[in-house]
Amino acid sequence: MDDSSAKANLLTKTLCPGLGLAARMVDHCPCKTRGWHKSLGCGGDGYDAESRPCLKCGINTCDECRIHVIYQVYMQDPGLDNRRWWAGYLLTYFMPFALHPPIGDDGASWHLPVDLTKAHHDQGRFHVPLHIDAIADPEPIDRILDVNLGRHHITPAGRITAPFDGDQLVNFFNMAAESRRELVCVPCFEKHQTQGFAPCSCTFRKRMLDRWVCIPCYAKEKAEEDALAQRRVFHGKTSHILSRACRCGDKITPDDEYMAICNWCNGRVEYTNEDEVDDEDAKTFSNNDDDEDNAAPAPTDLPPDHIGLAHNKDGTVSAFFNGERISGERLGYETVVRYAVSKGADLGCACCTCPDRGCQHGHDHSDAEESGSDYGDADTEDDYTGVDFDEEEEPEYFEEQTDPEDFEEDG
Repeated sequence: MDDSSAKANLLTKTLCPGLGLAARMVDHCPCKTRGWHKSLGCGGDGYDAESRPCLKCGINTCDECRIHVIYQVYMQDPGLDNRRWWAGYLLTYFMPFALHPPIGDDGASWHLPVDLTKAHHDQGRFHVPLHIDAIADPEPIDRILDVNLGRHHITPAGRITAPFDGDQLVNFFNMAAESRRELVCVPCFEKHQTQGFAPCSCTFRKRMLDRWVCIPCYAKEKAEEDALAQRRVFHGKTSHILSRACRCGDKITPDDEYMAICNWCNGRVEYTNEDEVDDEDAKTFSNNDDDEDNAAPAPTDLPPDHIGLAHNKDGTVSAFFNGERISGERLGYETVVRYAVSKGADLGCACCTCPDRGCQHGHDHSDAEESGSDYGDADTEDDYTGVDFDEEEEPEYFEEQTDPEDFEEDG
């Protein structure tokens, strides 16, 4: 094992040790998907998954044990709202997100019988976390994977006008990309640039998918990025970033001149005001997956800018907002869950039982009143306002984001 070529040769002949899958089972909370079908396994144990040597450590690692941007793991079939649901995770963040197949023929394999399905990592469309009551257009994952993070923030392809939360949805990816940026003073940047680094043109695809990296090695890389966050100084009450410490030890404040360096490629990050060029098809939206003949009657006397829910003729749910009906894949899973509970459905407990998480994103849905739901009832013609993403208590990595170009002053 002292000979590097011999060591590399031996490692390529070993079975995947399953370390990545073990890490995923610790990092990813499964509590909101109790009873769902799982597509999960390690190639070293015979699961049908390709294996390659990890780019960092050289250990043979299967596709399930390497880092992905999106893990598609769960399927609920038959599911709520008379349809199949899919769910998975963003990187190693703990909460599960709803996922949808790509539009068109490319989504056919998502609809195979349960016993024939395989995981669809980094495919399809991304939707809101399972524990958040919100409405949004599902975001194409391919588009997000290929945004030039050195020049652009990720912007939604979907709608951002109420009641659609497109901005909040893609912000999960922007926060994941933000952790790689290091702010430095001008002298440190000029010294750094003498090494001839090209401007950053990183994408999630280049960093996470084109590099075959096991999850333990990714965790080490992520720890180095997280160490940069320790150099931030926050306002004690608002959590706004007041200053950051440069690598040389000097403090960078909003009034100082500074630069941003990507810790993935060492190139300069310089955002432009230009949007990424979008496919025109991405701008074509539908409000419903059914037709008006199936629609429930709209709740009467619904105040402006409020959402009312009602059951359609086929038992599915529609949301009504300022005269428009919204149904199908635009509705978050939690929206459908809470409305079902408000109508008397017994869905059991969805509390988080993961160690040290203290039920951060779960409620016992056995009692709609206790769970805090304030849902519309088509019979009583009430309405509800829903839950904004910002109102959820999120872990530290989802605290309010402040761009270096837009520091907020103390007070």
